[in-house]
Amino acid sequence: MFAAQDRSVLFDPWAEVYAVIVPWMWHYPWSDTERWVSQSLRGRQRILDAGTGPGYWLAVAARDEPRQLLAGIDISDAFLAVARQRLAGIDAKLYKTDIAYSGFGSGAFDAIVCAGVIDTVPDPGRLLSEFDRMLAENGVLLLVVRSGNTFTSRCLEVLFRLLAGLGHAWQIKSLKGFRLPSAMWQRSPILPRLEDLLLPTSLSGTEVERKRLWTVVRLTKVVASNATKLM
Repeated sequence: MFAAQDRSVLFDPWAEVYAVIVPWMWHYPWSDTERWVSQSLRGRQRILDAGTGPGYWLAVAARDEPRQLLAGIDISDAFLAVARQRLAGIDAKLYKTDIAYSGFGSGAFDAIVCAGVIDTVPDPGRLLSEFDRMLAENGVLLLVVRSGNTFTSRCLEVLFRLLAGLGHAWQIKSLKGFRLPSAMWQRSPILPRLEDLLLPTSLSGTEVERKRLWTVVRLTKVVASNATKLM
């Protein structure tokens, strides 16, 4: 199994490009998702952006209202450098660490945002368990995940894999980098498996909105006896 820092070579070369294109897409053509995240974070004081990338969602959270704690974690030095620039003047704490083994205390956050990340990790179940541990009771987990196996989604996955392979080949200075080991890249739609992955946790689905390219899911940490099924 590759460590998180090994997988970071897939993303480092694209940090600055991603930081320009994707936040623009959230803010303009896909602004409904940004509004959904913003509304879901209303009143939440301690927020973690898991896989923060360029720090966009932390900037949104800081813009909307004062917060007690804003924290972001990522495995990529390049992305964290971009995030520090975006968050200059904002009291946000950024850490380079594996999301699944972050070291934060239990119940440390009222809300966790994880956008476009959980369906890229080798062990999403481990990640959900860590989110469950870090959330305070009645805390919310906001996921933006790939919307199943549609034709468009599969085409985007081919593109993402090609870009990751190109970045990997560039980093290791070898064309062999195009062939990504499965432990580094085994992305698959998480949505069909999500309910089973949630069974060992105290996270319960309270909102699911399916879109053509992605789906937004709001999960709440509740007492097991009060949990309802996701779908």
